[in-house]
Amino acid sequence: MPQSLSVVYLHLVFSTKDRQPFLRGPGLRAEMHAWLGRASSIWIKARDSQLQHFAWQAGYGVFAVCSTHLEPVRDYIVNQETHHNNSSFQDEYRMLLREHGESWDERYVWD
Repeated sequence: MPQSLSVVYLHLVFSTKDRQPFLRGPGLRAEMHAWLGRASSIWIKARDSQLQHFAWQAGYGVFAVCSTHLEPVRDYIVNQETHHNNSSFQDEYRMLLREHGESWDERYVWD
């Protein structure tokens, strides 16, 4: 085969440091999503002095997603605010770990 091709879909999971509720406002959250992957921490601190202590957590989780499961994962991400009304970030993260057959040590998961 003269050519190599690949398609890899990943679900990246992370939170603000100590799960601080900096992104409660839907407008601010939408703006942050537009900045993710560039200079989001610098941008948000310059945007509002009340957000000067903003930080992302130290680690993250990443999960491979089969192409047949893209829509449910997209729906999950779009509706994550609703999910977080019913369960904590930690509980949802544990659920993802279980669904992907991953074992973990609570001492090293949370910052």
